[in-house]
Amino acid sequence: MDTNAAQPGRQLNRRKFLGGALAAGVLTPIIAACSSGSPASTSAASGKKATTVRLGYSSNGVTATAKNRGVFVKSLAAQNINVTWVGPFPNHAPSIQAVVGNSADLSFGGSSTVALAAIEAGGNLKLTSFISANIRTTSILVLPKSGITSVPGLVGKKIAVNKSGLGQFIAVAALEKYNIPLSKVTFVYLDPGDAGPAFYSGKVDAWSIFGDTVQAAEANYGAEAIFTDSKDLPSQLDYETFVTRADYASSNGATLKAVLDAYKVEQTWLNDHFDESVDQNAKVEKLSAKAIALIKEQEKGTITTLDAPFTASDITKLQASANWQNTHGVLPKHIDVAQYALTSF
Repeated sequence: MDTNAAQPGRQLNRRKFLGGALAAGVLTPIIAACSSGSPASTSAASGKKATTVRLGYSSNGVTATAKNRGVFVKSLAAQNINVTWVGPFPNHAPSIQAVVGNSADLSFGGSSTVALAAIEAGGNLKLTSFISANIRTTSILVLPKSGITSVPGLVGKKIAVNKSGLGQFIAVAALEKYNIPLSKVTFVYLDPGDAGPAFYSGKVDAWSIFGDTVQAAEANYGAEAIFTDSKDLPSQLDYETFVTRADYASSNGATLKAVLDAYKVEQTWLNDHFDESVDQNAKVEKLSAKAIALIKEQEKGTITTLDAPFTASDITKLQASANWQNTHGVLPKHIDVAQYALTSF
């Protein structure tokens, strides 16, 4: 458990970035899952070489919808592109690790903060897309037994966050809103899989977490949100993006365009069929009926926009986000987003 007083994060080391994933066994099953896929194979129907693309996916969101519906794979197959799914990943960092380690070609489209941190850590990466949403439920959760009922109640407490990620960002933003110095709390840097048990057992007092885990914690453990992104922040500061390797982007532009265009179709379907997509993904995630009901209640009316490639406006927004993350210690240093955001394929 990495425990530090909340302060500007240290720069991530690239060797540790990959080595930690290998030590934790994150990449081993991924590599095995991809070992049967090859970059190119011959299509019996057309006699032409088919391209195989390895796509990271999560258990919810647009990649889950694309995988579970089946339309996505068929539409790409019609363009002579075969899909190998890699995952599921619990958060964006291991998805990016798979891309850096060349066991996936595209991450699952998670937090832009994590993507920028990976680039700063030495990952030779490109950002392929800009994803924004009007409803965002990333929250700081507490348990009733903690006695904490508001953000000021976090003073002197331990908060589980994913380092240089969405969890840390929300925690920092919440403390700033209530004029609480970072030195007044302790960040415990944990990935979601480790943060959950620490939170439920009382080893940490609060958990800054994202995705359907928020509603699962509320439904199954009685957790309560004392701060939620789109409810308590005046504007969106963290976005989402699909990440690829720079060398892959330079030589596979047509494939990237086809994949991201197909994801746009899935995102439009998800926006128009939100309840159906929740039910579909819940079967895979094995969510309780109460958690499913909470997701539908809290995220009703969500409209997510997926731009690929980046527009000038997208770059401006993500640069503003990166600047905020840097000045608030979430990202170790300044980054020029325009150097890494793809504006064409």
